[in-house]
Amino acid sequence: MSHGMHFISLVALFYGAFALASSICPPTGPVLPPPHIPRNASWSGITDVLNAFVQDSEGDGWNASINSFSVVATSAEDTFFRYHYTAPLKDEMGVKTVDDDTVYSVASITKVFTVLAVLLEDRLDLDAPIGKYVKELDTLEWKDVTLRLLTTQTAAIPRDGYMFDHAPDASELMELGFPGLRPSDIPPCGLSPGSRMCSREELFDSFSEFNFTGVIGDRVAYSDLAYILLGYALEDVTGLPYEQVLQKSIFEPLGLKDTSGPPPDGSRMIVPIDSASWVGVDWAYFSKTAGLYSTPNDLSVFIRAILNNVLLSRVRTNEWLKPAAFTSQLDNSVGAPWEIFRPTTLTNGSRPIDHYTKSGDVPGFSSSYLVLVPEYNVGVSILGAGPDASTFVPLLLDTVQAALIPMLEEMARMQAAKEYTGQYEWKAGNESSVISLGVDDGPGLKVSGWTKGAIDMLKSFDVAMFGSISEDAVPPDVRLYPIGADDRWYVDFTEQDKGPSSQRKKPGALRGSACMPWYRVDGFHYGKVRIDEVMFRRGEEGVVEGVEVPVLRESFQRVR
Repeated sequence: MSHGMHFISLVALFYGAFALASSICPPTGPVLPPPHIPRNASWSGITDVLNAFVQDSEGDGWNASINSFSVVATSAEDTFFRYHYTAPLKDEMGVKTVDDDTVYSVASITKVFTVLAVLLEDRLDLDAPIGKYVKELDTLEWKDVTLRLLTTQTAAIPRDGYMFDHAPDASELMELGFPGLRPSDIPPCGLSPGSRMCSREELFDSFSEFNFTGVIGDRVAYSDLAYILLGYALEDVTGLPYEQVLQKSIFEPLGLKDTSGPPPDGSRMIVPIDSASWVGVDWAYFSKTAGLYSTPNDLSVFIRAILNNVLLSRVRTNEWLKPAAFTSQLDNSVGAPWEIFRPTTLTNGSRPIDHYTKSGDVPGFSSSYLVLVPEYNVGVSILGAGPDASTFVPLLLDTVQAALIPMLEEMARMQAAKEYTGQYEWKAGNESSVISLGVDDGPGLKVSGWTKGAIDMLKSFDVAMFGSISEDAVPPDVRLYPIGADDRWYVDFTEQDKGPSSQRKKPGALRGSACMPWYRVDGFHYGKVRIDEVMFRRGEEGVVEGVEVPVLRESFQRVR
């Protein structure tokens, strides 16, 4: 073996160590540019699905005559889909017909606003202990509980404390085998029926009665108290009430006129039948975790602000929209405060589509979801009101996304095919190179051909990167994926199966299903230039007219 081939083999050993031999494994993030959504796009398919959802309500376990909902979807530019359903039976106090400006209780979606306010407050250090800002917790026991752990549900602190204690149900529970309670066992305050809200002093005094739910920082466990503490940190460092903090840092800058903490005028709300008692409830300090009210229109504005990095920089938004901890399911993780779902059945193949969601729920009164899908640069709000809201709103989430995502995927593929696919040619004297790009059933832009004179460059890349030197070697599958800036694209090379199946290595227990293109980014250079990047070139009217291939020092012109 020549010195050159020996060097190539060593490079292939390093570069190809994590290559999967028989699967196309795209990098994380969008595989094509997010679609531009035309104003005249038809969404009748989703409307039909939602009409059927209402008609089939009984089969799904909810009553369409007493439950109302709104579904609104927005791109980074504008709202493109809305659907409102108004229950025939509802409380006369509220609106007669649900629309974009109807006020709903959004409950724990409040947590997204609380976390964003914390991220916007320069005087708060996410890695500092909560006791630095909330003096009642400036103790040895709480020294490891940081603001970051509180935002990500990994602080292992009690969930609700006294808030939802079932002591008022003692007589019924005793019949089921629970022991009787002494007077000292009954919480003096909370959100249970007949209770009064705790004072701040009583809240912190109650902490001595509860243990941490696990090892701090070890695993996720839902906690409303975590966000109440973050709210107190905001109040104590700014000297302002929680509502004013949000007003100053989020509501006013974004023009959210119908989002508030204090209960709004009941005439603006959709009030389910027999639920008027919920209107005007004083959530007190619980408002920091579940007390906000908003409208479909305001939530669309809020979603667009996140997608367009209005309040946070793009880098900090990207950091925010990331998982912080796993759950026991492969397709579900937790962020700050995101509930992240990664369904793999919404597009061709098994590519996961990340959904950053936050749910909110007041059992028997309202339920809601805020959804961000960075893959397509869109977001959805799903707001429900009624005694069955906790049942049908999660079903709505699945129903809407199952209809919407395939449509967005097809739109992205059609637009990418029109904008980028075709043949690109480079000429210099008697030399020429040709690259052919297309959109097939797989992810990204498929490089279907790449020649330089009589040389098959796909085989050349295979030799350079994977050490395949036989004449009958199968060229790698080569695809382009958008980096997300300045029309720069990542070039991914997937080594193809070689030889009969009997000679292939069995997939390993760990790496057999691994997706490792992140390990290969910028991993191969030639003459100080990375091999895995190209840049599309546009003309004066924004139409793609060529592609630059830095590693080959060649500038290609689009010829068809």
